[in-house]
Amino acid sequence: MKYTSILVLIVLFLHCSPTVSKIELTPEMPILTSDDYFDPPYKAGWQHLQDGNAQLAMESFQKSTIEDDKLFIGYGFVFILKKQFKLAMDNFDKSLKINQDNLFAKIGKGIVFELTDNSRSAFDIYSSILLSHPEHPMVKKKYLSLKKKKTDEYLKLADSTDPQKDEAGFIQSLQLASYYSPEMMDIKMRIIDYYEKSQQYDKAVKHYELLQKETPKNIELLVSLAKLYETMDKIEDAILVYKNLLELKPDEISYSNKINDLKVKFFDKN
Repeated sequence: MKYTSILVLIVLFLHCSPTVSKIELTPEMPILTSDDYFDPPYKAGWQHLQDGNAQLAMESFQKSTIEDDKLFIGYGFVFILKKQFKLAMDNFDKSLKINQDNLFAKIGKGIVFELTDNSRSAFDIYSSILLSHPEHPMVKKKYLSLKKKKTDEYLKLADSTDPQKDEAGFIQSLQLASYYSPEMMDIKMRIIDYYEKSQQYDKAVKHYELLQKETPKNIELLVSLAKLYETMDKIEDAILVYKNLLELKPDEISYSNKINDLKVKFFDKN
């Protein structure tokens, strides 16, 4: 009797206790701003998308007489709401096949990539959109958010990786961080510094040369590259770099002196 009473109390407790349901956020939808989307059923469908109602959105789109490329976009976003991402992508691709410049189809693909954890493809799409629409508010927000998130994520991963035990993982993490934030010179210099300290000079030079192409007038970078060439005993290469430095700063006597010293060293060696 005692155990039966306890069991009844447990059942009543579980039945009456409030349950916490998982809250699922509706993916952000782009806002229609173009007069090209004038069709009333289509506009109504888009409003239903904004409200998160996939069923009503689909019903409205099916009544629309708008052009096929725009209709495929509407269907694509309906399938995003339904989490049927392959169907969503198929419809965006169909839209782009008709009109390769359709902005909303590109945004839709970016959202699908982001929702399916393909951050790099999403980032690439948002980057390409910003080249032609640099101030698009939604795309700019998504781009900057993804940029910061992935850069921080890979820098944290690099910080937690011992390069002595996992050099490939360490370098890859830094390279991926640099991919999302290519303007952050210190990430690229961190790769170079590691290769220099571990005496992998050829790899260091390769990264120096890539960085030099991006910033050809960076004095500090050129000086470091010249010194590395000296360390590697590549005298002719070092002389060429110092000549480049002299072109950038003709009055810098130390560069002229260095060139003369290296020429003497080169001739003594040969």
